[in-house]
Amino acid sequence: MAKIRPLRRESTDLEERLADLERRGILTPRPKHRKPLELGTPVPGALERFLADRGE
Repeated sequence: MAKIRPLRRESTDLEERLADLERRGILTPRPKHRKPLELGTPVPGALERFLADRGE
């Protein structure tokens, strides 16, 4: 059985909510020493080929 109720509205900003999730152990922050991912050069038709290989 479950109790269905509306979500409570948070009055805190995004940074405060993320910090709260980290304190509660729900969210693990990205290590500071890692550099962000770099995007590669787009290849025309790559998505279509990928989906075709998966049979979609």
